[in-house]
Amino acid sequence: MSAQRTTETARVVVCPGDMLAKSSGVSGLMVHAMLCDEEAARSDVTSVTQLRIAHMGPPLGNATKTTDAVGQMALTDEHRLRIKKFVARSKSASDLRREEYRKRGQKPDPRELYVILPSAKAPSDDFPYQRFSCVGFVLQAYKECGVRLLGGSMPDRTLEEIKRFYPWFVRDLDDPDKRIAMGIGAGDRWPLELVGYVLHAFNRRDHEIMSTPYSPRDGDEFFPRPRAGLPRES
Repeated sequence: MSAQRTTETARVVVCPGDMLAKSSGVSGLMVHAMLCDEEAARSDVTSVTQLRIAHMGPPLGNATKTTDAVGQMALTDEHRLRIKKFVARSKSASDLRREEYRKRGQKPDPRELYVILPSAKAPSDDFPYQRFSCVGFVLQAYKECGVRLLGGSMPDRTLEEIKRFYPWFVRDLDDPDKRIAMGIGAGDRWPLELVGYVLHAFNRRDHEIMSTPYSPRDGDEFFPRPRAGLPRES
């Protein structure tokens, strides 16, 4: 269907289940992915409109936030119901994990269910909870609808680049043990699934979104992608 940036003046329509994104500023570097968790469509959305969202913060849960970009496809009522059920299941699991900590008299770790690579990690015998990045949470929600948004090889990213993509994790990313916990312990470059990639995946016709995963290329971490010859702001 489409992906678009929001502004302070132009109003756009946002529907339950749509992908929402936050940028790092005027550069268009996208750094956080969310799902619209409103009860009904809204036609009054600008870049300063507060929306109910579901996201992997961390922690995983609901919040009220503004959005700098919207990614959309023609979701059916069944699609929206599947996304809603996925969000509810994921939040219940996150709440259950926090309750386990409380019963032990311990403070919950909001980042325990967070992972960067892979962007979604299935439960295992060692850890019986699914883990996500903010992007993985959105991608998994759409997989529940039978839509695989990204495919192919992701561009490799250095640690310094990753710090720009995850500005609130800079201190953690400087800690080798915490990088291991987030899945980027070994090596010096990693093929991450990034927020901007998902917006570019939505910026196609519906039949393309439904049938063909988008293969990102360098520069797609920005939305819109910088024009050739123009410097990238950070």
